[in-house]
Amino acid sequence: MNFIITNTGWISLIVSLIGIGFAGFTARWLLAQDAGGERVQKIGAAIQRGARTFLSREYRYVAVLVIIVVAVLLVLSAIPGSGMSPWTALAFVGGGTSSGSLSAWRR
Repeated sequence: MNFIITNTGWISLIVSLIGIGFAGFTARWLLAQDAGGERVQKIGAAIQRGARTFLSREYRYVAVLVIIVVAVLLVLSAIPGSGMSPWTALAFVGGGTSSGSLSAWRR
């Protein structure tokens, strides 16, 4: 157990790299598959349009949530002794932006 605790950073890095590698392998394999007949491609295009519409709406709601959470974090950072820093709000925005950017990376 002590090994895991002392090497948490390295273990996290290795597991993350394995996950990214697996995601890349799976994406490459999936894109190499046959697209199917005309009807299947038409259904696939309709699913893609629906997914893009859903993600667009979801990103709008998430943006509103991020704004509210950042405002709360900034208010908390203004309270002396709260243990909160304005850097927390910045980190939250950075994490949300990175998450949104990575999820929309491959359209």
